[in-house]
Amino acid sequence: MTRPSAQRSSALLQQRSALASFGELSLKSEDLDEILTEACRLVSEALDTDLAKVIELRDGGNSLFVRAGVGWKPGVVGEICLERDPGSSEGRALETGEPVISPDIATEDRFEFAEFLKENGVRALVNVIIIGGHDKPPFGILQVDSRQPRDFNEDDISFLRTYANLLAAAVDRMQTDSERRSEQSRLAASEARLRTLVEGIPQLVWRSAAGGNWSWSSPQWREFTGRSEDQSLGRGWLDALHPDDREGAIQAWNSADGDNPLQGEFRIRNAAGDYHWHQLRAAPARDSDGTVIEWLGTATDIDELRRLQTEQRMLVAELQHRTRNLIGVVDGIIGQTLRGASLSGEVREKLQGRLQALSRVQGLLSQSHQESITLERLISLELEAMAADRNTDRIEVAGPHVSIDASSVQTLALVLHELATNARKYGALKQENGTLSVAWECVDYGQSSGLQLTWREEGISIAPDAPLGAGFGFSLIKRAIPHQLNAKTQLEFGDDWLACTIVLRLKGEQRLHV
Repeated sequence: MTRPSAQRSSALLQQRSALASFGELSLKSEDLDEILTEACRLVSEALDTDLAKVIELRDGGNSLFVRAGVGWKPGVVGEICLERDPGSSEGRALETGEPVISPDIATEDRFEFAEFLKENGVRALVNVIIIGGHDKPPFGILQVDSRQPRDFNEDDISFLRTYANLLAAAVDRMQTDSERRSEQSRLAASEARLRTLVEGIPQLVWRSAAGGNWSWSSPQWREFTGRSEDQSLGRGWLDALHPDDREGAIQAWNSADGDNPLQGEFRIRNAAGDYHWHQLRAAPARDSDGTVIEWLGTATDIDELRRLQTEQRMLVAELQHRTRNLIGVVDGIIGQTLRGASLSGEVREKLQGRLQALSRVQGLLSQSHQESITLERLISLELEAMAADRNTDRIEVAGPHVSIDASSVQTLALVLHELATNARKYGALKQENGTLSVAWECVDYGQSSGLQLTWREEGISIAPDAPLGAGFGFSLIKRAIPHQLNAKTQLEFGDDWLACTIVLRLKGEQRLHV
């Protein structure tokens, strides 16, 4: 074997040894800086040079940072950061993707060289790109520097390419592991925050599969009910509900789907054996395709709220009852007082009629906690008070189901009372050929929806003494309702007809409410 051949074989052997040593290190170490520094040392020894470094691309590839290296003076490794320069050897390598060799930078006229290279006595260099992982930009550049002019040959380039690819694989593994650990850490922190939140709120929290088969319950549930997590899994949680509420809870689950979440109020037994009313609510959790994967739910203690609501209803009912009695007393006092007065019987009748209308309203309000007050019920009550027979073809009452707020019912009742009283004394409820139509429908009301109520009497002869456009009823329609209920009103009269139109703003689209 000739001397050059022996030298080449020795160089190749040294390079293969470096590759093996680095491959072993890259599989064992979890420290990227350690791997990069050892890579520089091994490649420097394999190519018998004084210097080597790894330059990392940063800032989206706009800057070059000396991340690791061997043989350099202090102030280079971990400190030098240069702007990416297309006129440098590093810039050329990044632009072309090919290795760049400069046998002697003193005579080199293709590139500009950084001052720190000259300060460290660099005369020759060769570099190759350290590629990135899948769909990732290059990590940076592996560069071997020599303090002596040197013409790196094809064997050196081939070795560096292989070495840089091995280094790229190690970097990608480390970055992937780091990203995975970072993601795991982030998830763990997120789970810890969520756990703290879930375990810190007063609600009883749980997770469930479809059909109410629980997969987890919070410490609050276990503490409140005294039941272990195993006892509550599946449908075991139903045992904590009041026996009369279990069937309702099962029906609520059977009707729950992605569009109709679970909700209901049920009694749950605590560890001491007492039942407390709770509001159960659950919403579906979905995957990226929108498929429901589980249900997340809470049970909120509303026992005290229900007790207070019951007490409030009782107090309101008692107040309405006493108010109705008080109106009756006032009615009696007025009747006794006016008997000896010089006032006409018509005045006495009007006063007592309006007081009785208010009394009827108080009766409705005292029952409003059991059933809502509807517009149709209010109209029927006034017609009944006037002894009007709704079964005849002379009277027609029609419209959708509309609930009336307690705050609105009193004013509306007085208006309807005045209309019904006038109809009985002068209009359709007095005259044989008269007809009465009371109808209501939904209409547009500015930016929202409204309810239009129309009271129309036809086939009537309006008496000369009829109070058209005057009196208490007229004031209610033209002034009180627009002011108190934000309504629009209109009174119209013809030769044989009259009409009163009232438009009120609706408070709900799904459930009609004024």
